[in-house]
Amino acid sequence: MSKKFVIGNWKMQLNAAESARLASAVMGGLGKSAPGVEVVLCPSYPALSAVRSALRGSRVALGAQDVFWESAGAFTGEVGASQLKEIGARYVIVGHSERRLLHETDAEINKKLRAVLTIGLTPILCVGETAAERAAGRRNQILRRQVSLALRGQKLAGKKLLIAYEPVWAIGTGKVCAASEAAKAHLFIRSVAQKAASLYTLYGGSIEPKNIGGFARLDEVDGVLAGGASLDAEKFLSLVKAFDREY
Repeated sequence: MSKKFVIGNWKMQLNAAESARLASAVMGGLGKSAPGVEVVLCPSYPALSAVRSALRGSRVALGAQDVFWESAGAFTGEVGASQLKEIGARYVIVGHSERRLLHETDAEINKKLRAVLTIGLTPILCVGETAAERAAGRRNQILRRQVSLALRGQKLAGKKLLIAYEPVWAIGTGKVCAASEAAKAHLFIRSVAQKAASLYTLYGGSIEPKNIGGFARLDEVDGVLAGGASLDAEKFLSLVKAFDREY
């Protein structure tokens, strides 16, 4: 069976001290369990260093929530992939719907993905349709556009790529995509991203311990990208254990 991933996106919720405490709680609760599950924590930029220190000696990986496409230069407020790698990040979220909401374009996402791959980090590309697009029956059309434009011109040989299907209408709303519907979306994403040899598809969108079972049992789902549930160590570890049981 393929490797599983449980990734926590902490968004702009915790300060550095709170982030370090949560990372320590996750690390302590995980111990040596769930060896087949890659656990990744993505704090905000200011907390990256504190979380790196908290995770020292742990198998829990550090991730970042965003990146800029240039490696260096006069780009006030931006953070490059080389800087993230230097601080210890191994994964980077790219194209989250909350970035797209701030008018991040497919072309910019393509450049960010290239920067992450070039520096040797693993991207977590986020894709998904809005409620209006879903109602109009355009899910596959949107997924095809987002995935194909993000991967256009990318050198993926020997690279690991994670694609998180996060239906926008399910993020932070309490609405959960049916597991069977998510499976179809994941299969479609895989058909579009055929050029990616080492591809893993994740689900994200109001994931909680009470609904994780339906996703963990699906062969099409290689893991989850969790938001709110990742801010509670006990809930987050429940997600990890769900995939460990199914691994």
